Amino acid sequence: MAFAKAVASLAAAALLLGGCASRSSQVAPERVDAADFAHWRCDAMFDELDRVQQRAADVAYAVDARHGNNMIALSLGVTVFWPALFAMRPDGPDAAELARLKGRHDALREAADRRGCGTPPV
Repeated sequence: MAFAKAVASLAAAALLLGGCASRSSQVAPERVDAADFAHWRCDAMFDELDRVQQRAADVAYAVDARHGNNMIALSLGVTVFWPALFAMRPDGPDAAELARLKGRHDALREAADRRGCGTPPV
């Protein structure tokens, strides 16, 4: 009976910890003012948009990998070996960088729209 309670408590704690690391799609953009880019030329904004998108893709991969590793640790910890739960990690600097990149992208896009730059060249 005591063992069942301990297992149930451990499972509940693991479920709470399971959401520690976010998926890249769950990371909210950090607010960046579009006015910061109002004086930029359209081609410079498009170049920066491209750079931000490429870096965001790399960082999103790292954020998703952390989330996946947490899910593996959670599965192992609940079903096989409880010390595996200590391998779980919260969001790290990658998630913060991704939030900044998402915000920068949104601000650049807004500034380009306000300036009437159109669509980025292919």
